[in-house]
Amino acid sequence: MDETGWRQGGLNGYLWVQATDGPQATRLYTYDRSRPGQVARDLLGDFGGVPSTDLHAAYDQYAGPKQRCWAHLLRDAHTLARRIRTNRTCGRGWTGSRRSLPVPTRWTWPPARRGSVPGSPERRTRALASCYRRTAAPPARGLALRLHRYESELLEFIRTPGVNPTNNLAERPMRPQVIARKLSRSSRGAAGSAIRCDLATVFHTWAARGLNPFTACLEALQTPSPQL
Repeated sequence: MDETGWRQGGLNGYLWVQATDGPQATRLYTYDRSRPGQVARDLLGDFGGVPSTDLHAAYDQYAGPKQRCWAHLLRDAHTLARRIRTNRTCGRGWTGSRRSLPVPTRWTWPPARRGSVPGSPERRTRALASCYRRTAAPPARGLALRLHRYESELLEFIRTPGVNPTNNLAERPMRPQVIARKLSRSSRGAAGSAIRCDLATVFHTWAARGLNPFTACLEALQTPSPQL
């Protein structure tokens, strides 16, 4: 899942996208005026799987297991590393590189072997968070608090085969909407937001399934009750 800002009638709002992979890949877009946990909980409903999300706190409301995005976490670490190089009080001893974070090195293993990965990445995550979440240096403390808060949601992709370690699957179909927002200044009313979500859902789902949009549109128009 992912979300991005989308103004409606001059007021701030958000587009949400849910993306699945496979032969029946789906891209579902939804508009809401806010992005609290209640929205994420309503959208996921009785999903029952393991969603891959960024570090936004709204996804905390989902009661099941979750996978937090490693790409977001690593970007935060690299940003912290740059700050440390210019200001050593930010987090002494934390390089902010891949060597500091316990990034699993076996992502490309077959699912059957992922379960054999030892618990050392979780122990290193816990140790790194404990070391810096009480420090007075705000940048290092902020990242350490995130590690501490989501330490049980960083390695779900190892425990559950098929789970993606990042939410890139949702970020990629969101990118065209970000471009559209910059070009069009979003939508003027609820009808415009609804049409935007409906069209994006249909066309991006077709693209994810490798369908020709012209052929798919023609088939839908010629079907008395098309199932879109």
